[in-house]
Amino acid sequence: MRVRVCAWPRMCAGVYASTCERVCESAREGGCVRMAVSAARMKANHKYDEKTYDKLTIRVKKTDMARVRECMGALSVNAFINQAILEKVDRELKGK
Repeated sequence: MRVRVCAWPRMCAGVYASTCERVCESAREGGCVRMAVSAARMKANHKYDEKTYDKLTIRVKKTDMARVRECMGALSVNAFINQAILEKVDRELKGK
């Protein structure tokens, strides 16, 4: 049996790793077999995201991003930026 490289490595990391590994080994077309997401579910997810989150777009120089990645540890970029923002806000509010 050929073992194929997973087409969804981010999903496979963590909780779904053991399940995904078994599925990927047996998949005929390669990659993980994922359930289709219905249009209603996508619409509900989009509605929730719009209600719950604000979106920020930032641009970082590549050299600065390399320095940031060194400090991130196990955090995702999103988690690291959120943590940094909230720490700054807490410091500012304590100063007032």
